[in-house]
Amino acid sequence: MRVKKFLTLAFLFSILLSFSFAQQTALKHMYAAVDALGQVSFSFKSLERIEDNSLYVREMNVHMQRQPLHIELEMIKPNKGTRVVYDPAYRATHAKVYVNLGIGSLPTDFAVLGGTLMKNAHHPLTASGFQPIVDICQTAEAVARKEQRYQEIFSDKGIVSYDGHQCQVIEVNDKQYGTRRYTASAGETVMDIAAKFKINEFKILELNSAVTTFSQTVGGRELIIPTSYAQSVLLYIDVQSHLPYMVEVEDEKGLFERYYFYDVKQE
Repeated sequence: MRVKKFLTLAFLFSILLSFSFAQQTALKHMYAAVDALGQVSFSFKSLERIEDNSLYVREMNVHMQRQPLHIELEMIKPNKGTRVVYDPAYRATHAKVYVNLGIGSLPTDFAVLGGTLMKNAHHPLTASGFQPIVDICQTAEAVARKEQRYQEIFSDKGIVSYDGHQCQVIEVNDKQYGTRRYTASAGETVMDIAAKFKINEFKILELNSAVTTFSQTVGGRELIIPTSYAQSVLLYIDVQSHLPYMVEVEDEKGLFERYYFYDVKQE
């Protein structure tokens, strides 16, 4: 009877280990695939919660180079035909926007963190592409290992067909997600705090109504910030390219943001 019980436990343990190995392997392949990208083009769709739990939808074609960073966006929705070009060699804090006037484009410089480019947006232009997803997962993995909660936080949902793509599905579920108080250091901005703690910059604005811009200096203020990026992240990784195809992020209110990457072409 004891032998049977032992064998049962050993079998269950081996299943847990195989799940852990599969998801960690999928994540490692994703990290490597993103790191190997040089120039890449893709179509991108975002749904982000902005106000009153409504989702703001954007669609665009993206061409970007990671090293050195260069980004070109062609808007599909909204403002169809408008192009945005970010070239830090030209001006690191601004992007050139070519507004579609129907008879041509008129280029204008806008601050990357300014109200025009950041209106109804969770992230700045410079966070385009796959790297933010890698950062979220790597940070969650580091916390999970440090706190010895990997099996609790990460789970492998298997391979599914999604929009005609075979995808490995990984779920990150932080049951300890919540908020805490943080006193900002002198000179810190919302973007600085988000980068420091690997949390979402828009979520900081959402939790602190007195803070209205991403570049606002908040030194000395006591802010409410999330304890981690999200309560849950559902990640669909294309099994052929090993790149993210869809990522869905939820917080205590429900859906926070969802991103799709279509027609990825490496150059």
